[in-house]
Amino acid sequence: MLSKVFVVLVLGIVVGVKANCTPCLEAPKHYEELNCTGMKLRGDCCDTRYNCPESVYEKPLEKCQYRGRLYDYAELVDNSLLPSCIQEAKCVASSNGPKFEVVQEEPVPVADGCLPQYTLDKTCNPSKTVCDPVQKEKLIKCYLRDKEYYEGQLFTPTEAFGPYFSSSCYQCICDANFNNNTVPRSNGNCRKFQCAIEILNAEKLRNGCVPVYESKSPYDPEPTCCCPIDFICPETNQRETYLPKSDTPPRSCVFGDKVIGGGQTLETGHKCRTCKCNTPPALTCIQTEEC
Repeated sequence: MLSKVFVVLVLGIVVGVKANCTPCLEAPKHYEELNCTGMKLRGDCCDTRYNCPESVYEKPLEKCQYRGRLYDYAELVDNSLLPSCIQEAKCVASSNGPKFEVVQEEPVPVADGCLPQYTLDKTCNPSKTVCDPVQKEKLIKCYLRDKEYYEGQLFTPTEAFGPYFSSSCYQCICDANFNNNTVPRSNGNCRKFQCAIEILNAEKLRNGCVPVYESKSPYDPEPTCCCPIDFICPETNQRETYLPKSDTPPRSCVFGDKVIGGGQTLETGHKCRTCKCNTPPALTCIQTEEC
């Protein structure tokens, strides 16, 4: 039945799969945060290219950009729009162009033997701690994949829930409402977190750098870490935009002045990193865990 659709999730993004197709891998996190949408080319079962809003292509010289809006120098991003743990983001000038100057919430140390107590709305620092052994035993316990968590505990599940479902983009809180039988994507006590790629890496995006994600092996398409661990930047970049608009073939990726064909690999000079044109227009770069 061709209309039958299976719903799968990898790294927290739900994607549909037609009956005669293999499960689809999700888009890299930077596409999601740049609000790019996937598209299927002729004959494809899964999204094989991503189109991004016009604002992603336009990189004005004296303005910062975040979530489709431009910010003048000294202008602050509204606090309600900021990712967790970022208290302030202000557009400033730098030698490499506009960037956000960021104030992040400082972590509060927790005494040895104490259990920090978090809430979904406050995940950077605990609202309180429980240190007394008797009080600890009174805390509610939650379970996920045979792992035990205490009430108020903040955790990021990294186990795969099925062959195409990773939960590494979710943070969960244990409390009385936690459903021990529900995977993170549909658990009310779990939320996706943002990597703040646009805010923290504005200069790199402007210069055409591509994120590097961590995976168990170069042959494993599913990153084990939701957010990029690094960026790879081109030696030269004469393009005025981060991503090409229509000047490259639909199945090709761009990296600085280079155009890489679909399925082809870019030599990075790093033995543990592989950059391949899997989902144009940007390369997909993976670093293996053992490195």
